[in-house]
Amino acid sequence: MEETRRQEYRVGLITLVALALFLLGVTWGRGVRIGPGTGELLRLRFPEVAGLEPGAPVFVAGVRRGSVVALEPDSTSVVVVVQLERGIALRRDAFARIGLQELTGGRKVDLFPGTAAEPLPEGREIPGRTTPDVAELLGRLGELSGQIQQAISRLDTAAAALTAILTPESRRALQQSIQNVSVLSQRLREFTEQHQAALGQTAENVAMLSAELRQLLTTQRPVVESTLQRLQYTSVAAEQTLGRADSLVLELRGATQRLVPILQELQTGKSLAARLLTDDTLAHQVDSTLVLLREFVEQVRRYGINVNVRLGTRP
Repeated sequence: MEETRRQEYRVGLITLVALALFLLGVTWGRGVRIGPGTGELLRLRFPEVAGLEPGAPVFVAGVRRGSVVALEPDSTSVVVVVQLERGIALRRDAFARIGLQELTGGRKVDLFPGTAAEPLPEGREIPGRTTPDVAELLGRLGELSGQIQQAISRLDTAAAALTAILTPESRRALQQSIQNVSVLSQRLREFTEQHQAALGQTAENVAMLSAELRQLLTTQRPVVESTLQRLQYTSVAAEQTLGRADSLVLELRGATQRLVPILQELQTGKSLAARLLTDDTLAHQVDSTLVLLREFVEQVRRYGINVNVRLGTRP
């Protein structure tokens, strides 16, 4: 009886120790550190935190230098309080970005110290930027394609108005232009679909490589983190490219809106330009007047103008 009780105590003790080791391993993998902090507290302001939690690691130039202490949301943004090791020189243009940990799947904070000559003022909040993931990039590509289709539809409406008032030669040229725009739209749609497939394939490749990266964590962790850092820079460049494409679509939409009233005015036939396009008699009169005026100017240029002026006497 006594021996059985001792064995039960041993099993219970071993279970508690194993459970404690398991919890320590999980907290280490998620970037949580137990114990009082001795670093410097900084405040980072993000428009959104995208799943970031207290205890997430903070990296500076690819090296872990702190962790997230607290999240303070307000009406329009979220303040992330981080504890950073002392001795890191931060500049006025320093900024932060939320990224994805490659092995554990959690979120992390990448802090960029900046390159400005002036140091970061004491107590000043550091601005944070969000990096879109693959799904968000695909969504933006879809929205961009829809806006381009809408702009092409408006161009087709404007082309129909032009067809009603232009000459047969102009109509043929306009029809060719519309056909070229349609071909361009088809190619753009095909490019978007090909790009979406490439991004999806990239996501699948990253998922397949995650297991191999987990095995290489001990020996190849610096190399993997540097590669992921470059991928984040690439995603930022892709976001900027999408922003410029959005601006181009807005400019195209504005030009189309300004063109439609002009075409409508030409179609009504009330303005002088519309009469010149539709009234053959008026166009012939204007053309004859221009020919006579050109001949008169040519005569003046060749022979000059004789002017007889008499002063002091009566004719």
